[in-house]
Amino acid sequence: MVLCHLLNTFCLPVLLYGLEAVPISNANLRTLQSTWNVALNKIFKLKSLSNLYYVQYFMGTLPVNYALDLRKLSFQHKQNVHHISVMNLLFSLTASKEFELLCKNYSVIQPQADGRFRACVWQAFVCYLASF
Repeated sequence: MVLCHLLNTFCLPVLLYGLEAVPISNANLRTLQSTWNVALNKIFKLKSLSNLYYVQYFMGTLPVNYALDLRKLSFQHKQNVHHISVMNLLFSLTASKEFELLCKNYSVIQPQADGRFRACVWQAFVCYLASF
């Protein structure tokens, strides 16, 4: 349990630091996922990716791609509702399409609070787990 807590509170934030603000390629995302999966595999000695996802579910940790999307949703929402009009303009020029796409992918109906994003992303992850 201590290792799980350390992974969640220190390793994952360091791994994803600042990535919500920049576009990331699929190759870089796969590298991040591989790094995270190797860390979990060393702790739990798992061979199957589906077992790894179940362990992450019970640890209360999202896979890297879901965690990054959650961070992007929160970051872009904060840009959108920022009280400085320059931030709103930057959001509309750079991130509004991506934000709409993320909201659509995770069935976010009314993006009002970060907690709502978390529930939607977790629901998508649970649905993905059910497909195994």
